[in-house]
Amino acid sequence: MADGDKFHALVGKALNDPNFRAQLTSGDKGDQEKALRSVGIEPTQDVMDKLASSTAAVDDLAQHLGGGGVVAS
Repeated sequence: MADGDKFHALVGKALNDPNFRAQLTSGDKGDQEKALRSVGIEPTQDVMDKLASSTAAVDDLAQHLGGGGVVAS
């Protein structure tokens, strides 16, 4: 998967799946790494640093747009 596709998969899932978003924002490195790998992103230190600085914004946007998205089954 191309990097742009990985980004879109990550953001799309984070906006629409509250369970996935919770995994990304949990603060638990293992949960975050698992979530990233599930959309084809290798959790390098650089990626983890960027994730830490942007997850609150994604969570805020998801809440604003739809109150939390759809829970995946």
